[in-house]
Amino acid sequence: MVGGRTLAVVIGFGRARGAARREWRRFETPEYAAAVSLEVRLRQEHGDRRAARSVAFEALEQVRRRSGSPQLTTLAYRRTLRISSDALRDRRAQGVGPQRHDGSRPWGPGR
Repeated sequence: MVGGRTLAVVIGFGRARGAARREWRRFETPEYAAAVSLEVRLRQEHGDRRAARSVAFEALEQVRRRSGSPQLTTLAYRRTLRISSDALRDRRAQGVGPQRHDGSRPWGPGR
């Protein structure tokens, strides 16, 4: 806030969004994408049916705490959710889907 006004009002909404995108590009590295994908896969293997959303929400909370920027927070959530969803989509394409704790698949024969 600058003199009671948010940064978006002072520099304009388009410029604020552009600044948030530039800031996020520093964090969204191949290592970040790999870590998000791994976390989503591990959570899904342990039965978290909302693994992609859970990981994205945790990213949102961390960015909100560290930056306080609503634009950066929203961008972090959306981009992390996209990375998470892509990780799940890639796993399904490889023929790996959700499994029950006993190892059976919910869509197996006789179900």
